Amino acid sequence: MAEDCMKMFLTSRCSLVLISLSTLALCFNSSGAALFNVDFGVGTTSPKVGFAATGQQTNDYWNLYTRDDGAGGYRTFGAVSNLKWADGTSSTVGLTVANAPGAWHNGTADPMYDVYLYPLSGGNITVTVTNLPAGNYDLYLYGHGGPGVDTQNSVFEVVTGGTNYGTKATTTSSSWTSPVWQEGVQYVVFREVSVVGAGQALTVTVLPGASGYAIVSGMQILQKSALPQTPPCVPPPSGLVGWWKGDSDALDALLVNNGTLVGDTGFSPGVAGQAFSFDGENDSVMIGNPASLQLQNFSIEA
Repeated sequence: MAEDCMKMFLTSRCSLVLISLSTLALCFNSSGAALFNVDFGVGTTSPKVGFAATGQQTNDYWNLYTRDDGAGGYRTFGAVSNLKWADGTSSTVGLTVANAPGAWHNGTADPMYDVYLYPLSGGNITVTVTNLPAGNYDLYLYGHGGPGVDTQNSVFEVVTGGTNYGTKATTTSSSWTSPVWQEGVQYVVFREVSVVGAGQALTVTVLPGASGYAIVSGMQILQKSALPQTPPCVPPPSGLVGWWKGDSDALDALLVNNGTLVGDTGFSPGVAGQAFSFDGENDSVMIGNPASLQLQNFSIEA
């Protein structure tokens, strides 16, 4: 069994404190919102409001990535900073879009799904999302061309860090025109996509579908859970005579009484850094019997 305790202190005063991983809580962004909506289209503001295949309220906010450059031209690369959560509160999350200067309508009623972007000269579209809070996400991706062309489906690939979540495609049947949202028809979902830190980007590559075109209409990023926030280590108490951190070794941080691992003692993630891991069968950290630890009154703090 891995020890939950993160560090071991030995001091000259009497107290015992245990800190368990079970005391950690999952923390969502301070606004309570857990959903980003992005409409890929034209103009300056998205006409889309409220639910798509998922959502929170009938007035959910939709961010717009526009292919328009504001001067009558079309962007082959663009960015949106400070995306808003579905409840309208701002964030530090941003996105970039590469190779999506084309735009057209597929004739459906939903204003997000109706307008789609595509490359004018072929190839992939790359959407990169940055500064997402660490956590696990469900990613809803929408796209189909048209009007009246069943083969203009979308193919999406999702990558975070070194993890590739594979590819998924919308339908090539006539059901793509249905006003009822159906997974695998107008949209696909990549579930439990993990972002381990704000420095890790989430990349969506839109690949050519059956018609040879890469097509994207919309994206929803639904936060399923936030990763525990790692607190700093407790400051060393006064009167410290030994400190075995358990960070990949059994050394005393004071370099006075280094320990030796006994049995199958190892290391596992702790509350702060690493921790000693014991399987319950004759495992220990042997320190010996140095004179500096032969105390009349002492305490162990972990």
